[in-house]
Amino acid sequence: MHARVALRRPSIRSAFGNDWQQVIASLASPPPLQAPPWPDAHTLGIEGVRAAGEPDLKSLGLDRKLSRTMEKQSRLMLAAAADTAGIAEVEQRAQTGLYLGLPMVDEPIPTWSALQNWHEDGRRTPFGVHLQRETPPFSGLSMLNSSAAAHIASTLRISGSLAVYSAFADAGLNALIDGACAVAEGDCDEALVGAVSPKLDPLLPVQLAAWDLSPARLPPAEAAGCVMLEHAAAEDDVLLLGYARGFERHRLQGEEVLGSLIDAALAMASRRNEDIGWLLYSAPWHSAQVVALGRVLDARWQLDTPPRFAVERVFGRLGPAAALVAANLAVTGLREGRCWSSNGRAAEARPLVARNALVITLAPLGQCAVAVLGGGDA
Repeated sequence: MHARVALRRPSIRSAFGNDWQQVIASLASPPPLQAPPWPDAHTLGIEGVRAAGEPDLKSLGLDRKLSRTMEKQSRLMLAAAADTAGIAEVEQRAQTGLYLGLPMVDEPIPTWSALQNWHEDGRRTPFGVHLQRETPPFSGLSMLNSSAAAHIASTLRISGSLAVYSAFADAGLNALIDGACAVAEGDCDEALVGAVSPKLDPLLPVQLAAWDLSPARLPPAEAAGCVMLEHAAAEDDVLLLGYARGFERHRLQGEEVLGSLIDAALAMASRRNEDIGWLLYSAPWHSAQVVALGRVLDARWQLDTPPRFAVERVFGRLGPAAALVAANLAVTGLREGRCWSSNGRAAEARPLVARNALVITLAPLGQCAVAVLGGGDA
C-alpha cells in the first residue's frame, strides 16, 4: 500500500484470556475443552467447545442494561471494541470508521432454554404462560448484525463510515483490508476493525456439519478481537503492507488462486518470499483446501520454512474471527520480536527471523484473502 496504515492496540476476548499476555501464556498449554451447551444428541461429532467468559460491561464503564439488549456475540464484540478504542470522553468520534466481521446474531424465539425447561417441566404449564415467564427482558432485540454494529457505534460514539461483513470466515480479514483502505483514502482518520466468532448455539453443529468438510473436525470456539487502524508514525509500528482477495470457482482451482493471491500481496508489499518471517492461517474447510494450502506453502518455502501458526488448530473453529485473531497475534509478536508455531492444539515459541508476517484466510465457498503485515522497511 502507498499509504502507511498502522495496526495499533489489538484486543482479544477468548477462552485463552482477555488480553494478549494471558493468551500468549496459554498457547503452550491451552485450556481444556468444555462440554457443549446443547444435548449430546446434537453434538454431531463435536467433542467439546471453547467458550469465552461473559464480558463484564460494568468494568468497562458501560451500562449493564446494554447486556439486556445484546446477544453474547455482540457483547463480546462491544467489549473488545471498548478495550481497543476506550470509552469516548468526546461528544462524537466523527472521523472514526467502524468495520466489523459479524455473524448473524439473531436471538431465537422461543429460546432454547425456554423450550428445554418446558419439556423438563412435563409441559404442565400452558406454553404461552411458560414463554412469557422464561423469555428474558428485551430478548431478541438485536436481530441483525447491522443493528448490532449500529449499537456498538452508538455506545462508542462512532459516527464515521460503517461496514458490516458476511458471516463467512473471510469476514474479519475483509474488514481489516477495507478499514485500512478507508484510512489510506481519507474516508476516515482512523478505523476500528473487529470480528467475532459465531454463537455457540444448538444450530451451530448442524451448520458446521454442512460447511466444515475438512478431514479433522475442529471444536467450535468463541473469540472476539479488535484493532485500531491509524496513519503510521512510530518506527515500531506494524503496517498493513499488502493484500489480495480472490475466489476459487471450483475446488481444483485452489492452489492456483492462492498462489496468485500471495504473489499479488507480496508485490504490493514490495516483499519476497524470503522476507516473510511468520505464516499464520485459518483452517481449511475441505480436503481440497488442505491440499492446496500445503502445496503452496511447501513450494514457496522449501528451505528455511518460516514458523507456521494454524490459528484455529489452537483456538478452535472461530469463523469470521479467525483471520483477525491471527492478525492481532501477528501485530503483538512482530512488535515484541517473537512468534509461535502450532503443534497440534498447542503452540511453541520460535525465533522471529524477519519482521513480516503473511496472514491467509480461507472460507467454505471458495473465498480467499491474503495480507502482509510488517515494518515499514524491507
